[in-house]
Amino acid sequence: MKRWLLSFKYAYEGLIYAFSTQKNMRFHFFAAIIVLFLSLFFELSQLEILLVWIVICLVIVMELINTAIEKTIDLTVKEMHPIAKIAKDVAAAAVLVSAVFAVIVGFVIFYNPILLWINGKLVKTHEINNETIIVVLSLVFLCTIVFQQTIFRKKNNTQINLISALNASILTMIMISDANVIHIILTCCISILLVSGLLGQKEVTVRSILNGTILGIFLTLFIYFCV
Repeated sequence: MKRWLLSFKYAYEGLIYAFSTQKNMRFHFFAAIIVLFLSLFFELSQLEILLVWIVICLVIVMELINTAIEKTIDLTVKEMHPIAKIAKDVAAAAVLVSAVFAVIVGFVIFYNPILLWINGKLVKTHEINNETIIVVLSLVFLCTIVFQQTIFRKKNNTQINLISALNASILTMIMISDANVIHIILTCCISILLVSGLLGQKEVTVRSILNGTILGIFLTLFIYFCV
C-alpha cells in the first residue's frame, strides 16, 4: 500500500513539474478547464463527455511524454546533435497531432450545442447526474493544480491539499443534490475519516487541508451556480 501511494505521489510530482515548467502544459490545462466547463454548460451526453476526456488526456499525456524525452536528451547529450534534434522534433510533432485531433473532436461535439444556444433553442435540465459529478471533480482537480502553482505559490508557497479539495467537492455536490439526511450524514462521516487519515501524514498540514476544503467548496458552488 505504501509503495502504491509513493508511486502516486511521484506521478503527481511529475505532473506538477510539467505544469510549472512547460508553457504548453499550462495552456493545455487552461484549455481543458474551459472545455469541461462548456461540457457542463451545454449538458453533453455521457458519450460526448467521454470523448472530451479522451482527447484531453491524450493531449496531456503527449505533452508529458514530450517533456520526458526533452529532459532525457538534455541530460544525456551535452552538445546538440542532429539525431537529438530529430527526437525532440518528433516528440513535439506528436503533441501537435494530438492537439489538432482534439480541436477536430471539439468542433464536432460542440457545433450543434453552440448553434442551438445561439438560436435560443438549447434546453437545459440542470440535473446533477454521474456525468456532472465526474466533470465537476475533473474541474476541481485541474483548478486546484492551477491555483496551487500560480496564485497560491506566490503567497509564501501556500499549500493546497488536492485530496481534501476533491473530498469537499463531493460532499458539497451531495448536499446540493441529495435531500436524504442519512446520505448526507454518512458522507460527512466518511469525509471526517478521510481528513483524519490525511492529518496522520507527515507532509500534510492542517492549513493545507483547510485551504483544499475551502477551495473545493468554493469551486463546486461556483461551477454549480454558473452553469
